[in-house]
Amino acid sequence: MPNTYRTTDEIIAQRLDDGRDVHLNLEKMTLLASGAFSNVYSGVARTQSNHQMEIAIKKTWP
Repeated sequence: MPNTYRTTDEIIAQRLDDGRDVHLNLEKMTLLASGAFSNVYSGVARTQSNHQMEIAIKKTWP
């Protein structure tokens, strides 16, 4: 069984093409890798218009 963090969360991200805010619902988040400086999580992001994509997020330590 893979390590799990929060399985769902909602974040606000910024679009690269026009800088507008986008609300994303993160689902099925699992710990993919960990190291001395960061963790990497994989999961699914769903937009308000119900567009779904597989993602990976790297969380670095301050």
